[in-house]
Amino acid sequence: MYLIVSMIDNWCSYLKTEKEVKRFLVDELGDDIERNVHEYDIVMEDTGLLMKLAYDKLSMKEIIKELETYQYKVIDLLELQRDLEDVKRYFIDNNKYVGNICETIDEIEEVIKCN
Repeated sequence: MYLIVSMIDNWCSYLKTEKEVKRFLVDELGDDIERNVHEYDIVMEDTGLLMKLAYDKLSMKEIIKELETYQYKVIDLLELQRDLEDVKRYFIDNNKYVGNICETIDEIEEVIKCN
């Protein structure tokens, strides 16, 4: 599960599965082609990316990197959950209160489970 945040559209955000993230990039590439229809280099680059997507030749890291060029921040919630677990362990080992971190982890787990 991924959270996509627009950096230019009032921080609008979308919760998407991996398949939906790929479709999201396809939509962005389509829009870019329409906006730049008279720019041969841009159209050819976008078309090449569409072909790679069609043949599953782009990794999620590459897809995320491409979306970042369109001013989106893509957050892998599973990775975030793991990172927060590491933070929680650090604070537990140092006898610090970790309630807020635990609550955040629980909320992320719920989102991941529901989708």
